[in-house]
Amino acid sequence: MSKTALEIAQSKFSVPSLVAGVVGASSLAVALFSQAGTAPQCSFEALTNNCRMFEGDPIKFPDGTSLPSITERSPALAAQLASGGTESSPSQEASLQLAQREWEARLDLLELLNQVDKYRLSRQAVLYFSNHPEILDLIFSDDRQDGEQVVPWPMDGRAELNGVISLRRVKTAEIRRYLERNLPAHIREQARKAARQYTELSPRYPSTSDFRAGEPGTIASQERNISRVEAVFARARARVEEILLGGRPEQSLTEGERGQLEKIRGLRLRFPPLNSGSCQGILGNAYYFSADNTVNVCPQLLNHPEASLATVLGHEVGHAVDPCNSQFGYWQINRDLAKRLNPTRPPPEVAASRSRSLILAAAVGIGRTADGDRTALPFEILANSSDDLKYFESLGLLKSIAPGIPFGSYPLSDVYKCLTSSPGGGFREVTMEDMSRMATEVTRYRSEIFGSDYDLANDHQRIIETFSRYPQCTGSAKASQMGEAISDWFGAEVLADFLQSKSLTSQNDKIAGIGFFAAQVCLDRKQQTVPVGPDIEVMNAALRDWRAYKGEHPPSVRRINEVILRHPAIRQALGCKPGDPNCKHHSGAGKGTNAPTEAITPGVGN
Repeated sequence: MSKTALEIAQSKFSVPSLVAGVVGASSLAVALFSQAGTAPQCSFEALTNNCRMFEGDPIKFPDGTSLPSITERSPALAAQLASGGTESSPSQEASLQLAQREWEARLDLLELLNQVDKYRLSRQAVLYFSNHPEILDLIFSDDRQDGEQVVPWPMDGRAELNGVISLRRVKTAEIRRYLERNLPAHIREQARKAARQYTELSPRYPSTSDFRAGEPGTIASQERNISRVEAVFARARARVEEILLGGRPEQSLTEGERGQLEKIRGLRLRFPPLNSGSCQGILGNAYYFSADNTVNVCPQLLNHPEASLATVLGHEVGHAVDPCNSQFGYWQINRDLAKRLNPTRPPPEVAASRSRSLILAAAVGIGRTADGDRTALPFEILANSSDDLKYFESLGLLKSIAPGIPFGSYPLSDVYKCLTSSPGGGFREVTMEDMSRMATEVTRYRSEIFGSDYDLANDHQRIIETFSRYPQCTGSAKASQMGEAISDWFGAEVLADFLQSKSLTSQNDKIAGIGFFAAQVCLDRKQQTVPVGPDIEVMNAALRDWRAYKGEHPPSVRRINEVILRHPAIRQALGCKPGDPNCKHHSGAGKGTNAPTEAITPGVGN
């Protein structure tokens, strides 16, 4: 997943879009994998026993790694089950008591923060921190203060009256400084204690201090697991580089292909803090961030088995060269100049241009805060024309390392077209019909607002042209089902490389490769599947499922079954019989002159 360019530009810099049993059930493993005379099934349903593997305790492996449980249990309930108790009415009562204490802690924090003058702390900020005490705890307790938090910003009541407050990503240190200046000392200390008490109550996340110390019962020993992740990441990056080269000498690549190779080689690994905006939740997340060309791995993933990490990291590395991100250039930012420029007092030729103001804000933000000086931020989307980018190149702020690749020359166009075909999975691409229908709906709505002065036809055409300029980039988030499907394909290639010459025998080992994605599917099912009764529930459920089908991510079970588990090397390691052929890539496939949707014949590679 990836983050919005416009959000980054407007907030100067943003650190961001993929997240994703009963171990002792040996009889279940026999039933699934040892049926007499038949090879075991390679499917999400069979490997997870339709999600039952992720219910109960975490799935543990001999090397100390584990896959998470999708259930949340209070300490009292965990102790009860560990002592041989069953999850009956007493356990339900324990969970209810825990929920009661958490609710009371939130109310106490709300009452406390309400004592602060509204012009120093807006009511929106009060409500937000009362609902997210764990974020307030992180702000007060994190000594490093090098992360970012999603908070209502600005936080003062005057901004609330002026209607300029919005959720933004703000440096943790900046939020802390604001609260220290504007909250009375006794309120601040009581709020800090209240937030800490809530965090210690909640079974959802280990405390940040415990995580850093690597104490028993936390996610893992940090240093050991970071080393493991770094090793798997290096292997994933090497495998993607190998795919892009396709056995060809580097000098035979096109300029665009060499640029994509340079982008992969320049990828760096980052570890966002626990409970940062993109790392909240039971399962955590991992994501590619084009602004600083990094793959980010949240703490919750650090203790995953290496097979799970291989798939996740292969997927995220693949995002750097997916059908959308490949269309944009790779840039070097002059960090010294970025530190001297002030976006609030730009040169006149920048101040007079909305697009140049956005580019300046984004480039300066990255140059001041990123660890490196390379970025794959899609400046082309922010620019009105190539002259905008040429201006910043002449200014010395930006230097082009490599241009983007036109969509019609996408290097993996054969894989792209295969995945859109029925034999390859039939994943959705954004079509002209989609864009036209969307433009029609939008302009019809606008015409009702603007009336007879509105030029509907011109606006309709402008919307279509804008979206057509960057195929398969559905908005500033640059996401599409095809971007996810291609990245899943890369994840499968990396997993297959990792599983070379391995024979997986235990049920746990077999589930590891799809562990993160499968856990996410199972968690979504647990959270979203509700009995459908009243009409409003029928409508809400239908709309939710429709958005899932039409949205940027393909249905997750299909991604597992029809991309990852189709790879023959993965099926061989699982001991499964051959299945439907997977999509294959042949070097030089992207040297055509038309877009994959127009030029590449549907079909599965051979």
